[in-house]
Formats: sequence, C-alpha cells, structure tokens
Amino acid sequence: IHGQVTNNFGKQVEATITVMETGKKITADVSTGRFFLGLSEGKYTLTLQAFGHNDKEFAVDVVKGQATNVKINMEAESSGIVNGLVVDELTEEPISNATVTVLGTPLSTKTDELGQFTITVPVGSYDIRVSAPGFTPKAQPVEIVSGQNIGVTYHMATSQKVAFVGLVAYADRIVPYLREEGYEVDIIDQHDYEALQERLDEYAVIIFNDRSSRM
Repeated sequence: IHGQVTNNFGKQVEATITVMETGKKITADVSTGRFFLGLSEGKYTLTLQAFGHNDKEFAVDVVKGQATNVKINMEAESSGIVNGLVVDELTEEPISNATVTVLGTPLSTKTDELGQFTITVPVGSYDIRVSAPGFTPKAQPVEIVSGQNIGVTYHMATSQKVAFVGLVAYADRIVPYLREEGYEVDIIDQHDYEALQERLDEYAVIIFNDRSSRM
C-alpha cells in the first residue's frame, strides 16, 4: 500500500496508522504525509490517529502482486493555519531547514528554501518555537482561531559562540544540547590551550569540563 494522509485544509498529516487485523503500526512522513505498508493479499481496516484530528477508519483491499495507492483525508478539529517566515535579522535572508515546533504538542515542521512554513494547529493559545544552527532559538505566542490563517515572521539573531574544553566523552553529553539551543560550539582539546588563548575574543562563553585542566 502506497498512501498519503492529508486533511480538509489540504495539508499533509503526520498520522499514526494501525492495521487493525495485524496490529502493525507506522507513522506517515511529517513533511509529505506519505506512508508505505507491505501486507499480504486480503481485506484490511486502517485506523488513523493524529494530533488535532478526528480518528478515521479506512478499508482497503490488497491484491497480490499489485500496488495499491490510497489517499486518505482526515477531518481536522477546529483549527487554524499558521503561515510563517524565518529570516536572518541582519541580512533579511531566508533561513531554510529551520525547525518549527508548537510547544506542548507533537506538531513540528521545517522551513523550505524560502524560509517559509505552514502548519495546521488546533484552536487555542500556543508558543511556536523556531531553531536553526547558528541562530538563537526564538518563540512567539500565537492565538489560533478556527478557520483563520495567521501570519508570523521570525527575525533570528546570530547565536553566541561557545568553546567547550575537555574530554570528548564529556562533550558528547553536553554539546548536542547546546547546539539544540542554538549555540555555535567549538570542541577544543584539553591540552590545546595555546590555540584557545589566541582565539579568546571569538567566544562569549568558555566551558571547562575537566577537573584536571590547568591554564
């Protein structure tokens, strides 16, 4: 079965799809709503669930040796659409592949090459957060009204640069978190102090994570 899940707004849906007869579960792609299921010949009932949408059942016949293409439409709960733009605050250049997250929900998406994104969100008050490598994450409050399109623009500030001095084993624990928060991080060997001293003015913060370190 090759399928795609959309909603009544024409937007792709990251639905969880369960085959009732087998219990098998898969999740549709977050950006395209597409999914693939390999099943034996027979009749099946697919149950679809997605945040902000009413559950749906869909019957499908699988014929041996044939590809079955389906397009399933889910009814969104009372919701609105957020149309956003993410740009560099200094250059006004669009920021592509930024992560857009509706905090407190499983909803997320990415910006396209023009720095734009569209996401369907149930009625209510939310903070929508944008993060991108090299930029400080930014969140904005948004009030979602049923059936309305809401436009938001994020002007992203360049992130501060951080030096992490210590063992690689320690870096693996903390550096991913710092980068997720938008910091640009350089990992510097604990013995390479001379190189660090020559570049001190590059860093807003220097983290020493080795008790034996001496400068």
